[in-house]
Order: sequence, then C-alpha cells, then structure tokens
Amino acid sequence: MTSRHLLPALTTVAVAALLAPVPAVARPDARAQARAAAAAATPVKPAATPRARAAAETATAGARAATKARKAKGRRVRPAGEGFVGGRAFGVGSLAARMGLTAPGSSAPAIVPAATSTAPMMPVTTTTPPAAPAPPATTTVPATPTVPATTTGTTGTTPPTPPTGTTTPTLPDPPVTPSLGIQVDETPTYRMLLSRTSVVAGPVRLQLVNTGEDPHNALVVRTDGTGDAIVIPQTDPGRTASRSVTLGAGDYRLYCTLTTPVVHETAGMRATLTVTP
Repeated sequence: MTSRHLLPALTTVAVAALLAPVPAVARPDARAQARAAAAAATPVKPAATPRARAAAETATAGARAATKARKAKGRRVRPAGEGFVGGRAFGVGSLAARMGLTAPGSSAPAIVPAATSTAPMMPVTTTTPPAAPAPPATTTVPATPTVPATTTGTTGTTPPTPPTGTTTPTLPDPPVTPSLGIQVDETPTYRMLLSRTSVVAGPVRLQLVNTGEDPHNALVVRTDGTGDAIVIPQTDPGRTASRSVTLGAGDYRLYCTLTTPVVHETAGMRATLTVTP
C-alpha cells in the first residue's frame, strides 16, 4: 500500500479517535488510599443528631455533584490538529490534574483530605402537631320517671257520681203558704173585701190592706165560738199589715173592731171565710 492510500486511512482513524469520548481514568488504588488517609486524619465524632446527619448527607450530595461537574468538564472534544498519541496523553494528564489525582509537576497521586464542614450546626426544631381535642363527654339524660296514675277515692263529704243512665229523682217543690188579702175601705161606704172566700186548712198568710182614709184593723174568729180569735193590728191609710196563722177547717167571720165615728162592723166592714179540710 502506498503512502497516498495510507494517509487517508490514518486521517480517518485519527478523526474517529478524536470524536470518541475519552474514558475516565480510574485510579482505584489512589482513591482508596486517599479515602483511608482522610479517614485516619479525621477525628472520630460522637453520634450525630438527626439534624447533623441531615447536614452531613447534604454536604456529601454537594461533593458528589461537584465531582460529577468536574468530570463533565474534563470530557472535551480535541481539535482536529492535535496528534493522536500526544493528544491522548495530554488529555489524560490534564484530566488527572483537574481532578486533583496528581500533584503539580508529578505523576504521583496527590492525597486530597476529606472536606470538613466548619459551619455551625443549627438546632433541630421538631414541631409536634397539637393533639386533636378529645370529643366532649356524652351526658346521659336520666329518663323521665313514670308517674303512676292517681286514683281519686270518694270522701265522706263528696257524694259518688251516679252511674250513667240513672235518672236523678225530681224532688217536689216545697209547699207554698197561701195568702189571703183583706182590703178595707170606707169610701163610699164601709166595706171589707176578701181576695178569696175559701182556703185550705193549714198555714195561711193574712194581709190587711187599708185603701181608705181612716185607720182600720181586723179580727178573725170561728163562727162556732171555738178556738182563739186572731187579731191584725190597726193599720193607717195606705199601709199594709201581715200575719201568718194556721187555720183549721170550718167557717170564720172577719170584721173591724173600731167604733168611731161609727161602729165599723155595723156600717158594713165585715166578711166570712170558709176553710176546707
């Protein structure tokens, strides 16, 4: 193969090598030594609180992010004019120097102490949510006592209610005392007028009514001469006198006993009454 054919082939291989991503240089032994040295140099700390653990985890995550960023910066596209072998050596050395794996001017790995955070730890404040209020106690209302039915008994002063359908007997009216009106008058002549000429034996109320101009009285006697005479006192003109008496069966005579200016009985002031059994 001539140089005319070899040059394009080499150029193609070089371009492909430049475009290919540069693999990260792994130095497991150097990293392990660095972590061991950092662990030996770091004093043992007491057990951290939850807030300290959270801060440490945050710091670790930040360190990891920074490492990834540095790795990303080391992956660059080499220019076309850079040699294949020399460019690779330069890229690896630069990446190692940027990552801090070699000391300046030396290919030996440098020991990188672990990052120690000096920021003061803030106290962790745990807010406990207030407990839910307890439900109010249930108040049991006592049941209303049942009042027994009251049985009302009859007393000696309250008469029992008559059974339904019984008719209350009708009491007879008390007897009415009959009245006998006796009117006396001397105008135009002396006279005595009775409201009735016959009454039933028993109680009788006698009423003397003077419609004349002179005083008058009345005397009631039995015609057979037995019994006591009944006197109605003297009554002035326009006045009335009353007397309750009990008359037995028989005939009676009534008259005025006054004698001035004339005998009133003789002048015509008289009458008769029959009392039936």
